[in-house]
Amino acid sequence: MNCLIVAGGVKPKDEIINYYSEQCELIVGVDKGCNYLFEAKVKPNYIVGDFDSSNLEVIGEMVREGVVKYQYQCEKNFTDSEEAFELAISKNAQRITFLGATGQRFDHTIGNLGLLLKALNSGIYSEIVDDRNKMFLINKNTVVKRDNEYKYISFLAYNSRVEEFSIKGAKYNLDKYTLEIGDSRTVSNEFITKEISLEISNGNILVVYSKD
Repeated sequence: MNCLIVAGGVKPKDEIINYYSEQCELIVGVDKGCNYLFEAKVKPNYIVGDFDSSNLEVIGEMVREGVVKYQYQCEKNFTDSEEAFELAISKNAQRITFLGATGQRFDHTIGNLGLLLKALNSGIYSEIVDDRNKMFLINKNTVVKRDNEYKYISFLAYNSRVEEFSIKGAKYNLDKYTLEIGDSRTVSNEFITKEISLEISNGNILVVYSKD
């Protein structure tokens, strides 16, 4: 089952919300993200959060329409996005897309990247998408495909050094390169065909599609 989680970071365009919502059987609104869904005329299945930054009239309208609401105290040991993630897992989601997961609160953005790792370790594909980027984690040999929405693709060591990392079929190739955390050599690569092959012997690579 595919799941869309809309969090309260920078609002994605309505057409992006609609595009991903049409591909998902499960939709979860997270706090201010409920406003974004409402404005895009998308009805979620569940809404979660402390709702300190959401429009309470929107929340009330969603509840009246039958949306299931899970509300938590502001002071808690988890983020609203993490609670939405756990809810999606409990509903057997196998693919999770996060919208509104990046923004001005960089601590929240970093925390949401951590959810990608949590999903990867659970064998679930998860991605974060905003108006200019799409990102996900890999930990094995992978073929990534061209997406004409994005000009660039970058590969970043996520939480440990990656040894013998190879890029094949890209504008800039690598052969068994040791990729350190913070190494910028693998930023802003490009497709020259429809696919790029990645070989990874250990660790995790953050794959980022992006456009100016």
